[in-house]
Amino acid sequence: MEVTLIFERREIMEDKRNLLEDQIEAHLKKMKTFDPGSEEMGKATRELDTLYKLAQEADSDRRKALAEDEEVVRNERRFEFEQEKFSYQKKQDRVKSGIEIGGLLLGTGTSIWAFVKGMKFEMDGVFKTTTVKNVFNKILKFK
Repeated sequence: MEVTLIFERREIMEDKRNLLEDQIEAHLKKMKTFDPGSEEMGKATRELDTLYKLAQEADSDRRKALAEDEEVVRNERRFEFEQEKFSYQKKQDRVKSGIEIGGLLLGTGTSIWAFVKGMKFEMDGVFKTTTVKNVFNKILKFK
C-alpha cells in the first residue's frame, strides 16, 4: 500500500514538472515574437522567471520526496528483516526448549527403566546389589 502511494506521488510530481516545462517552452516561443526592451518583453521575462522558480521548487520537492520514499523503503526493509529475525529466533527457542525437554524426559525415562530392571533383577537375580536397595530407601524416605 505504501509503495502505491509512493508511485502516485511520483506521477503527480512528474506531471507537474512536465506541465511547467511545456509552459516554459511555450513562453519562450512566444517571447521570440516580442521586441527587445518592450513592455511586453519585460512582462514575459518576469513570467518566465516565475516559471523557472516554480520548476526549481518542483525539482527540490521531487528530490525531497525521493529521499523520503527511500527512507520509507529502508524502514520497511528494516522492519521485514527484524520480523524475519524475530521469527527465526522464536523457532530457535522452540527447538532449544524441545531438545532440553527431550533430554530431560530421556534421562528420566532411562533412570526409571534402569531402576525397574534393577528391581526385577533383585527379585530374580542370584546376587544382590546395594545400589537399587539404597535408591529405593531414599525414595521411601522422601514420601
